[in-house]
Amino acid sequence: MIPPAASAASPAAPSVAPPKPESGSTSGYQSATATRTVNEPKPSIPSGIRTMSISRPASQSVNQKAEQPIRNAPFTQDDLTNAWKSFCDYYSSVSQAFTNAVSGLKPELGEDWTVRVKVNSKYTISDKLNWNALQEYLFDRLNNNQFKLVPEVTDTPVSPPQPFTDREKFEKMKEDYPFLTQLSFDLELEPEA
Repeated sequence: MIPPAASAASPAAPSVAPPKPESGSTSGYQSATATRTVNEPKPSIPSGIRTMSISRPASQSVNQKAEQPIRNAPFTQDDLTNAWKSFCDYYSSVSQAFTNAVSGLKPELGEDWTVRVKVNSKYTISDKLNWNALQEYLFDRLNNNQFKLVPEVTDTPVSPPQPFTDREKFEKMKEDYPFLTQLSFDLELEPEA
């Protein structure tokens, strides 16, 4: 049996309205235009959704780079070589593989402030992040940002295929030692195919 004082549906129990807020206080109440109460936490933004600031002027682009001052200090081939070696020492802790690939290269200062580097692998050239780091380091070290770093793949000659079978090995040896032809004929030797 339910006690009469605890019964919410009892007609004798007066309904109590919540107290009115003090002037200027909105704690716990919803305004006519609000969709949540003040005490509720703000909803989090799901990952993957990008938010934009409305305080940025429309003329300012997100991807706009800050313009760099022109630095045009002259430098020599020796200065370039020393800066290159310095980069390899500095950058070895960041990317050992890239440092190993470029440490033995010889940059050449050419016409029109072009620095050419002969690279033996197209994979080294495709590493744009590290090439940009190298160029920025050289800009700072040489106090000149007007040159262009141009890596070029060297033309490596294709080596002839190595002899594999006994017949191919024998034919290769006959090219190097012509007397083997006569010797194999005299001894009636034929390598297996």
